[in-house]
Amino acid sequence: MTQPRRDRQKQTGRRPPFRRQEPTILVVSEGLTEKEYLDAFWKASHNQRVTIKVVGERCVTKTVVEVAKEESDKAIQRAQNEDDDNLKFDSVWCVYDVDDHPHLTEAREMAAANGFETAISNPSFELWLLLHFRDDPGSHHRDTIKSFLKKYDPGYDKHVDFDLYAGGYEQGASRARTLDKIAAQIDDDGRNPTTGVYRLTELIRGTCPEVRGTWWIGAKTERKEMLTVVQTGDVITANCFLHDSAERETRWILKAQVWNDGQITGHLEYPSGDREYRFQKFSGRISQDGRTMEGRAEYKDGGGHDHLWSRVGEIAQGDGIA
Repeated sequence: MTQPRRDRQKQTGRRPPFRRQEPTILVVSEGLTEKEYLDAFWKASHNQRVTIKVVGERCVTKTVVEVAKEESDKAIQRAQNEDDDNLKFDSVWCVYDVDDHPHLTEAREMAAANGFETAISNPSFELWLLLHFRDDPGSHHRDTIKSFLKKYDPGYDKHVDFDLYAGGYEQGASRARTLDKIAAQIDDDGRNPTTGVYRLTELIRGTCPEVRGTWWIGAKTERKEMLTVVQTGDVITANCFLHDSAERETRWILKAQVWNDGQITGHLEYPSGDREYRFQKFSGRISQDGRTMEGRAEYKDGGGHDHLWSRVGEIAQGDGIA
């Protein structure tokens, strides 16, 4: 006996789906090397505010864009069927090489027509990997670029050991930007050597939340103390002068790292505090709207106390920045 189908039109009082704050990115690549690298990069970025789906296809350039369109269309159809825009991709990226592939112009035009972004490497993705280790290698065939790469990653054979590359990411992205600038200056965008992979990785990585500013410590019903936070990139230093139960003034200092997902990890120090409380391990998380922080300081010999910060203002530009 068949079950009657639900009539969605007759459902009343149905709440619209909650719109997530983090974007979802679809990435379609022409090989597994790209997929391995991008999957590992996303995990290493600790950016929970971005979700990516990487589809690694062993296919030619034109097919990468066709697969991207198929995946995007499926997501759009699911979103319509479920009445939930969260199921759509916020951006779609096609990652492919120039190499000696045919249909490059057609692939670019198809991607542009569908609003897709492209991360193209000329001559190959191995150029992006090589830039993690060295400067502009000059214009070469992909086989030569691969031979250069093997000097730094002797075991490289289309599989990526991301740990070897993680430490060179910042320099690699900077070098890739420089190659793009040089190509633009001579009106030869996309020339050999260039790679646009850094534009995708920077989107995936995102930026850590802004924590610099002035905060209150404590719940609304409690007496609150003022906290000043300075920030350089993803590193923060917080200074607080407070009064203990005997009205004695004391000071603590927090030095920590802020991750892209809003997590804060570091150490808190009371320079003049009792020995058992002088050094504490600190962890916390900034709220999605950036207005509050909940965390906990753990004592060296056990125990600890909770923190609640509420933002009350921003430090003026250039003030208090290390």
